[in-house]
Amino acid sequence: MTAKELLGMVAGLRPHDYPDDVLLHWVDELEGRIALEIHGAAKPPRPVQTRMGLPLSAPAPYDRLYWAYLLAMLDLMEGAQEAYAASHALFREAYDAYARYVVRTGGGGV
Repeated sequence: MTAKELLGMVAGLRPHDYPDDVLLHWVDELEGRIALEIHGAAKPPRPVQTRMGLPLSAPAPYDRLYWAYLLAMLDLMEGAQEAYAASHALFREAYDAYARYVVRTGGGGV
């Protein structure tokens, strides 16, 4: 999944008024976490804005962690605490599943 595809998916799942650059900033933060925490990189990757056409780090089926994260962030910004708890739990499960996959196989991106 590319960042551009991700933004389109999130807009379809949860219409919002936030500009793309805000969502891309959140994706940049997440890509940095993935690089550092899961892949053990020395430094995070370049910002997503400079590579809109390139795939994000986590491959399918683990790429659901991206849209789950953005939905959680939108819920958080809107003050929807119950929705945030649910969307963050979905993100956490997806993030942890990807981390387990990388440990198990050495696979993944970055």
